[in-house]
Amino acid sequence: MKKLFTFVVLIALAAIFGALYIKLFRATPTVVVTPVLVYSAEYSCDKDMALTASYYDASSTVAVKTGQKPVPTGSVKIALDDGRSFTIAQTISASGVRYANADESFVFWSKGKGVMILEQGQEKEYKNCVEIDPNDPSTTMSAEYKSTTYNFSLRFPRLAKLGATTSVDSFVAVESYINETMGPNKKIPGVKFTIPTNYATGTNLSRDSFISVEQLSNTAACSADLFLDQGVVKKSQVIIDGQVTYSVASTSEAAVGNRYEEYVYALPGSNPCTAVRYFIHYGAIENYDTTTVKQFDKAALLAEFNKIRRTLIVNQ
Repeated sequence: MKKLFTFVVLIALAAIFGALYIKLFRATPTVVVTPVLVYSAEYSCDKDMALTASYYDASSTVAVKTGQKPVPTGSVKIALDDGRSFTIAQTISASGVRYANADESFVFWSKGKGVMILEQGQEKEYKNCVEIDPNDPSTTMSAEYKSTTYNFSLRFPRLAKLGATTSVDSFVAVESYINETMGPNKKIPGVKFTIPTNYATGTNLSRDSFISVEQLSNTAACSADLFLDQGVVKKSQVIIDGQVTYSVASTSEAAVGNRYEEYVYALPGSNPCTAVRYFIHYGAIENYDTTTVKQFDKAALLAEFNKIRRTLIVNQ
């Protein structure tokens, strides 16, 4: 009986030590998990900076002890338009989704449609970065203009940098602008934004074409025809674009090989009466050598002006 008891004890001890050996010393098979791309986005930032981000998820089952926080398994690959690129791991975050390199010198923090980038603990070149949404024109416009004189703001598209310089081919604001196309007795103040150089280069479009925001005071009603010469108004109508109602009018004229077209979108009910003007000046294409000069794309220019107009916010 004593021998049987001893034998049972030895078997039990062998089982216990065997289990401990397996748990402590046996190598756990390495599970290689290939990160899966789950989402990609392009972001526009202040000062015409931009970046792209590709988000990955490893979806591995990383074991953690009771009481410990779960280990994030995601990563993001970032391409900045200054030529730098990073692939950094996801870290624990109380809000949003945070990624950082090993020494935390570069942090990429995604929150909703925006991201914050910290370099050495500070926001530097990349600020106020917003995900570009093709269905929301304001997100494709990285340059913002605000007028305290006329109490409005609007945004412009991100445009290409010129060569290796830091200058940007963009719209240029003219704050001393006064529209006098209706004669010296009717001056309409506002701010105009001349088109970028590359919009006209190699085409019959003139560089003095522009989009402007103008205001008239002391008007009984706000309508587009107030901003144009009554004798040449081509059409006047009311349209609804998205959630905004506009009074719209246009004109077209020709003189000595030049063509002039104007489109005005006024905001009924605004006080002072506020309107956006498109001024398009171009030469008759038949007067050019078409091997060196091509017809400008009017539809594309109007589409660009429309996108800018839709970002207009008037504070009244």
